[in-house]
Amino acid sequence: MPAISRVAGTALEMKAAMSDLSTSQGLNGVPPATRKTFESAGASTSLKRIHWGWLTLFLAPNLILFAVFIIVPMLIALGLSLFDWDLITSPRFVGLSNFLAIPYDARAVNSIVKTAYLILIGVVPTVVVSFLLAVLINTKFPGIRVIRTIYLLPLVISFVASAVLWRFIFDSHFGPINTVLSWFGIEGPGWLQSTAWSMPAVAIVIVWLRFPLGMLLYLAALQSINPALLEAAQLDGANAWQRLRHIV
Repeated sequence: MPAISRVAGTALEMKAAMSDLSTSQGLNGVPPATRKTFESAGASTSLKRIHWGWLTLFLAPNLILFAVFIIVPMLIALGLSLFDWDLITSPRFVGLSNFLAIPYDARAVNSIVKTAYLILIGVVPTVVVSFLLAVLINTKFPGIRVIRTIYLLPLVISFVASAVLWRFIFDSHFGPINTVLSWFGIEGPGWLQSTAWSMPAVAIVIVWLRFPLGMLLYLAALQSINPALLEAAQLDGANAWQRLRHIV
């Protein structure tokens, strides 16, 4: 019996020693450094899940509103375009007949031309102006924050206030634009009354309202560029245009 007890005690000691060795080398024979990496990866994965949870929580209201007021109406309009419906009688399915009739409808063609014209003189200048201003203010000098704040004023002004402001600016009799033109002997147009000048007036307002947001997006992208790349290119003899074209 004492011999059996000594053997059993020896076996328990060997098991404890192996357990300690396993613990010192890591779980399941994994070295401590590797185990630490795994634990960090697990913590990182958990942290990413938390970040995705908060991201979903904050984006959900905007995504829901975007879906309800943008996506759903677009799908409904697409579905209604396949029907002939005067809002009085029952809708009649006509397939693609409405789309095939567009080239022969003068009002539809005129609407498409006017929309393309507004995109050309409104949206394209907004993109260009936003990018150029972002490049100009992507510098550090005293007062740059004040200048950036001034550029962002259109974002904080309400649409009603903007409409009143621009209605005064485009006034054909007392507006500042026509007043300045009259100093040089030029008779200003009726910006809001003329069919030729009303669209450019709307385009000017669109550019004024939308360029701050585009400028912010471009500025964020510009500031994410590694300054070392621009400095290295400058040392290699690249001018401002070459740095803007090939790096920015």
